[in-house]
Amino acid sequence: MMRVPRPVPGCDIKSLPLRPDEAYLLSRIDGVVSERELSLITGLSQAEVTTALDRLFVLGAVDFNEPTAPVSRRAHPSVAPSSGAASTRGTEGPSSRTFEGGFRAGPSSRRFEGTVDAPPASRRSFEPLADLPPPTRRSIELSAERRSGPDTGGDAPPATRRAIDLTVEQPRIVDPELEEPVDLDHAKKKRVLELYDALDERNHYELLGVSIDADKKQIKSAYWVLAPEFHPDKYFRKKLGTYKQRIEAIFDRLTLAHDVLTSKQRRAEYDAYLEQTRRNRTMAALLEHDPMDIPAVVAAAEDVPGSGPPTSPGRLVGAKLASTPIRRTPPDVAGASPPPTTPPSPATDPFRRFDATRNEARRLQLDRYVLAAKVALERRDLAAAANAYRLAVALTPEDEALARKAIEIQQQAAAELAEGFLRQAEYEASQGRWSEAAMSFANVCKTRGDDPRPHERVAFCTLKTGQNNRRAIDFARRAVKLAPGVGEYRLTLARAYMAAGLETSARVEMERAAELSPNDARIREAIAQLRAQMKKPDGADPEK
Repeated sequence: MMRVPRPVPGCDIKSLPLRPDEAYLLSRIDGVVSERELSLITGLSQAEVTTALDRLFVLGAVDFNEPTAPVSRRAHPSVAPSSGAASTRGTEGPSSRTFEGGFRAGPSSRRFEGTVDAPPASRRSFEPLADLPPPTRRSIELSAERRSGPDTGGDAPPATRRAIDLTVEQPRIVDPELEEPVDLDHAKKKRVLELYDALDERNHYELLGVSIDADKKQIKSAYWVLAPEFHPDKYFRKKLGTYKQRIEAIFDRLTLAHDVLTSKQRRAEYDAYLEQTRRNRTMAALLEHDPMDIPAVVAAAEDVPGSGPPTSPGRLVGAKLASTPIRRTPPDVAGASPPPTTPPSPATDPFRRFDATRNEARRLQLDRYVLAAKVALERRDLAAAANAYRLAVALTPEDEALARKAIEIQQQAAAELAEGFLRQAEYEASQGRWSEAAMSFANVCKTRGDDPRPHERVAFCTLKTGQNNRRAIDFARRAVKLAPGVGEYRLTLARAYMAAGLETSARVEMERAAELSPNDARIREAIAQLRAQMKKPDGADPEK
């Protein structure tokens, strides 16, 4: 049974230590949307939603509606438990799981004669076992025979008490980096490796171990605790091997974090970058929602709790026939035609009642998604609105107006996401984080496929990393194809060719760049530097 969370009235949300995903999830809880539907609307996985709801419940921000027990579709709800068998099921669980008396009787086309035995007692209702006596040799032998199984090819030897006490020693996993012979103890090497591997995952606040609202004094104190531990002078004349580069990288990041967070302007820019990164991640998760969940939305809307498709007369239910009498047509007497059969009215036809109930459930679900989309638009949350409209269209694919609205909001959300990735990429490039900047610019290209600027920036940042020259060539070619008259794009393509060793192609692009921008001093200087790199002692050209 899926939980339905509801906000707790009077709870001071601002005083709670909520994480961003928990605050975002809490804003979508209205006491009606179930846990499964929250995953579909927010774009979070089912495990993330469950974890966040559990923590919100512990903090006192949400509560859960009492789930209703689903009625089995294989038995009529009018069947009551047998009075001759007492059930202990639910004696230790909450009162909402205990059934008192029988189910309410009601009309149905499915009928079942007889009674249903009470379910067996739960194992949890048994009294705990007393202390077991010490095992005997015979019991140990029987246990070994059961473990060996009948298809082992022979009788297993009797197990001894010593054999039972022995444990299999697991093979020792050797980390070659921890085994490197350097002048550091094991604990220090492990700490350096863990912190170095986490540099790309932690922000400045997490790296220094301070909160996001820490003041300047707290930031300086945290820095002066960590910095001496990784200062290069502390390891003067020590054999460090590959750890020397890791320790220097850690110290540089700690110093950068200190310098950024202690400067008012740089900290404001960094905080804006963190917020933009979080928004981009949330919007991308919503817009790239798994389309496999769309059929689940339709199935959930058609699944009416406590009901099922009606059973036709004469169908086997359980072990007996339905009790609806079978009307036999009397034989034709003196050529008389049988009386005409009157079709059942919509009010009494069980099949039409079932279809009407299912359509009503789908309509209510559709209204909820459309309302969620409108509320998201009022908050300028285009990603959530686009996702809600997409789920609504899945319920009514024949509604053309709703489909056009969904496409319009989807395009607006994609444009906003591309603008957010562009701001994120520009900040990363300004800080020399070339690998991250190349990835962010590539995300811009997904939406702005006809914009040459982000394609050229992907190529430029990729060249700065010194890796994947083929990727730099592909993006630079795309930029030149979209804007063949821009000399800067030609120069970036020449650099990509140069990095890949294609000097002839690089010369051609440099000449075109010089022709397109004859008065640009910056391009003339860059071309001169590239030509100087091409000069070889023997004058050989790799492509000739």
